[in-house]
Order: sequence, then structure tokens, then C-alpha cells
Amino acid sequence: MSSFRLGYLAQGERNYPPRKPSTHLYPRNRWEYQAVIQGEMGLMTPSQMEPLFRSEFLWIMDPDLPHD
Repeated sequence: MSSFRLGYLAQGERNYPPRKPSTHLYPRNRWEYQAVIQGEMGLMTPSQMEPLFRSEFLWIMDPDLPHD
């Protein structure tokens, strides 16, 4: 049995401010999936302090990865 569990956190649309990167990086304790269906979304990690913006993209973040 794996020690990782998938957790259902939210569903539906989320509207992020256009290209306003946050600097509050913190790890989530579960896998996180976000799909960009319209527009674009950026991801910032400690190793990538400038957000990497993508459109029509599936982001998959593993547990304990600090990101925002």
C-alpha cells in the first residue's frame, strides 16, 4: 500500500489575477492537479522564482513541493 493519497480539494473555475505572481511559496501535503482551459497560469517554485506561464496545459505538482 502506498503512503501517498490523492485528496479531492476543489472543482470548477478559478480566476487568478492576470500575471500577478505571488511570493508566498508553501508545500501542499497532497498531489495537486490544475488544468489551464482558457487563458494562462504560471507556476513559481523555489528553483524557478519567475513564474513559468502556460496556456492549455496540465500542471501536476507532487506532495511537499513548495509552489504558488
